[in-house]
Amino acid sequence: MPFLAKQTTMRYLKPISIICAILFSSMLGYAEQKQVVGQDQSQAQAHKAAVAEVVLEPNTTVNLRQLVTQLRPLRKAELEKLLSEWVSQLEKQVTITADYSFRIDSGALSEEDRKKFIQLEQESHTQEFEIAKRAKLVMGSLEAKGGDIKEAQAYINATTDISSDLDPSGRMEYLYTLALNWMKDPDGGIVFLGRVLGAILLIVVFWGAGIVVRLLVKRAISKRRSVSRILKDFLIRSVSWVVLLFGMMFALSSLGVSIGPMLTAMGAGGFIIGFALQETLGNFASGMMIMIYQPFDEGDFVEISGISGKVEKMSLVSTTLLTFDNKELIIPNKKAWGQTIINYSSREVRRVDMIFSISYSDDAKKACEVLKEMAAEHPLVLENPLTVVGVHALADSSVNLFLRPWAKTEDYWEVHYDLMHKAKILLEGAGMTIPFPQQDMHIIYENQPALQPPEPNEKD
Repeated sequence: MPFLAKQTTMRYLKPISIICAILFSSMLGYAEQKQVVGQDQSQAQAHKAAVAEVVLEPNTTVNLRQLVTQLRPLRKAELEKLLSEWVSQLEKQVTITADYSFRIDSGALSEEDRKKFIQLEQESHTQEFEIAKRAKLVMGSLEAKGGDIKEAQAYINATTDISSDLDPSGRMEYLYTLALNWMKDPDGGIVFLGRVLGAILLIVVFWGAGIVVRLLVKRAISKRRSVSRILKDFLIRSVSWVVLLFGMMFALSSLGVSIGPMLTAMGAGGFIIGFALQETLGNFASGMMIMIYQPFDEGDFVEISGISGKVEKMSLVSTTLLTFDNKELIIPNKKAWGQTIINYSSREVRRVDMIFSISYSDDAKKACEVLKEMAAEHPLVLENPLTVVGVHALADSSVNLFLRPWAKTEDYWEVHYDLMHKAKILLEGAGMTIPFPQQDMHIIYENQPALQPPEPNEKD
């Protein structure tokens, strides 16, 4: 009994100890995680304080992109303080520039000293522009976060735009200084010119790549018979434009233009345009369906909506048919795709259905033999499938015979016209009569005496 009790106790103690170990590990892990989270938050706050400390000290050597990144976490109060510091810095620099200008205009300087002060004045102007650019960035960030920037904006605009206070020669010198400072600017000038040249080079490279891809696609699909000529031309024309479009997107991206908002705007504009041009887009979609499913191709003789003609050309919007009498008919693709399409050129061979009439007094069997021999002797009539001839119908005034030879699609009309002409000659030569419609009319008079035959003449 004591042994069994001990064994039972050990059986329950083992799972209890495992559960306790799991709970202890979980509590220990939670404490460590909480400690790590606390350390991360402390580090983030310390980093934000360090960033704020760096940003709140106006420094024109700070790159504009770095300044934008450093402004993001700052609050409204911090941005107001920073903007005030930048405006104060601009005020000091404007005072220095004004002092240089006063000394230059005083006439008390020697020629050598005057050149030095002119150089100092230009450098001071450059420093003003650098301070003003960074102050405007701070001002934009503050406005986005709900701050008041009217006073600072008015001061910056008034102090940086001095061209209206200068005479023509001074204004030209001022504009020259602006252009020179822009060329020396690390975010403009030569750097921007390099970006423009790089963008142009990208477009040229992608344009050349589009030509190469177009040639490769043309070579790849030119031997495929399953692809229609319409689809081939569409793919060959489109592929180069697609490659060039990607090149333009990369070029804009290299200039610093954000592609995302542009694509969003294009999507919204496309929705509006699509709503306004529903019929045109319907024709466009039908044109794509015609290209994919290929119910007809350029050069085929078709019948669309009861209109017959040769497919002269096709675009994504319309199909052009050329009739036998040389009329050009333009059918919208939406109407063409939505109606029954009969393609007479899709098969290599066609059956030529012909009907001939003979009199009831003629020998139908002999006439069938004449027609069959005529078809067999024609060089454009195919031996396989076999030509079929027989009685088609017993009409009111004639016995109608059918002749159904087979010919290549391109020889259809030539075979039809030749056999029709020869059939008349051969049937008449065989003694057959080609009847014309006739009717026997019987006239009956009611309540009238029957007509008597005329009496013979005495002389007769």
